[in-house]
Amino acid sequence: MMRPRVSVLLGVFNGGAFLSQAVESILAQTMPDFELLVIDDGSTDGSGDLVKAYHDSRIRVIRNKSNLGLTRSLNIALELARGDLIARQDADDISHPERFTRQITFLDANPAVVLLGAQSKHVDINGWATPFRGWPKATGALGIRWQLMFDNPFVHTSVMFRRSVVWQQLAGYNETFRTNQDFELWSRVAADYEVRNLPNVLVTLRSSALSVSRMYRAEDVARVQGVLLENRRRWLQSEDLVQAGLEAWMAVNNPANFDPPADLGCLAVADIRIFRRFSERYPEAVTDPEIRTHRAVSLARVACAGARQGARRSSVAFSHACRIQPSVIPLWGPRYIGSALLRWHSGEPALPRANRVP
Repeated sequence: MMRPRVSVLLGVFNGGAFLSQAVESILAQTMPDFELLVIDDGSTDGSGDLVKAYHDSRIRVIRNKSNLGLTRSLNIALELARGDLIARQDADDISHPERFTRQITFLDANPAVVLLGAQSKHVDINGWATPFRGWPKATGALGIRWQLMFDNPFVHTSVMFRRSVVWQQLAGYNETFRTNQDFELWSRVAADYEVRNLPNVLVTLRSSALSVSRMYRAEDVARVQGVLLENRRRWLQSEDLVQAGLEAWMAVNNPANFDPPADLGCLAVADIRIFRRFSERYPEAVTDPEIRTHRAVSLARVACAGARQGARRSSVAFSHACRIQPSVIPLWGPRYIGSALLRWHSGEPALPRANRVP
């Protein structure tokens, strides 16, 4: 039997509600040379049987006898995969028809690139488009390095990577990570190999109140902090800066789990110090538009969250964002003013910083 060009890894645990849409988005790819490995992680809702009903020879269903979790399930699939290229797909997301074609074309033209992601759009459980509150995933090497010091620069369900490196050399996902296993793995890949994102929107993500990011435990947060610290040490080569603004940035990226810091003035200072050091090591960062966008939008975002919660000196963070990139003024200015006014009219006292993780 000939090896497929791509092995698609799709883990599911009681995900029957949207599983058909996810599978059909893979079967509709314009590049048909793939196998789809569906890891049924002990589902009790018939998810595995739903997939078997497609009777497509490219589909293989692997059923875990008990629920092992996504991280372990993905490693099982990585071991069984026959394709040289690995694509990820979540059970409630959708891959656009041209996704594989675009990613393979790029990887063939850039053999040094080991990991390739793409941009995403977001919908709710009813399929309605939801506002995008973040920033584009950086496409260039330098922008990705910068984002790795603050958050995950890759959409997990969008990535395609080379099995020869990720599985055979790096041993796949770290099974001590219940969540954010992808962020930990991408950080290890980026430390020694070329990584990129395409500028194209190639996947649709479905938001849910039950998403993993809303169910973090204290140990999950600690592991993510450890990855961020290591990334900062790697790219900054300065122990004095690894903790600068770290908790505040985690609050920005995980609003369901953290309150914003009580005082946001320190965040602008941390941004200046980190960017100055990063620019010393990588002078081209001074003119990199992706880094500028990430700095400005993340600061504006935390300023709005801080204003809603009554954090002191949120205006300092917002003003700094506007200096970095004036275009945030029309995009984020009304939201910031509205957040501040809403807090002022409520008359509620400012909230202290508090970790909501149980």
